[in-house]
Amino acid sequence: MEWKVVDLNRISGRKLSDPFVSITKVNGMFSFSASVSNLLDDDYNYLQFVTSEEDGKTIIAIKLLKEETDNSLKIQRTKNSRGFSVYSSGICNRYFADGFKDDDKRISFPVKKVEDTILMIVK
Repeated sequence: MEWKVVDLNRISGRKLSDPFVSITKVNGMFSFSASVSNLLDDDYNYLQFVTSEEDGKTIIAIKLLKEETDNSLKIQRTKNSRGFSVYSSGICNRYFADGFKDDDKRISFPVKKVEDTILMIVK
């Protein structure tokens, strides 16, 4: 028998090293991959969701913070990963509900660094 290595990049449709966020519909969990942390120059404990307009479209991003401020969410980390997560059903429903198909439980989007502390979610 000949064994072939499964190319994980071809299965997922993206490179494993590409930064992305997965959003879970049922609880509004935003899970940022470990490769998102590689975009950052420092450690952050909080984030805010921020928006901007481009060509009449709403663009959503996260602004990373070291300290808690108004409208910030505490970043949750797991022991065995450099990734992080936050929960916001309101943000999920307002800005990402149209991305879920009927049977989707989770959707993913690329993440791109646009400023030192701002990471855009590319829809």
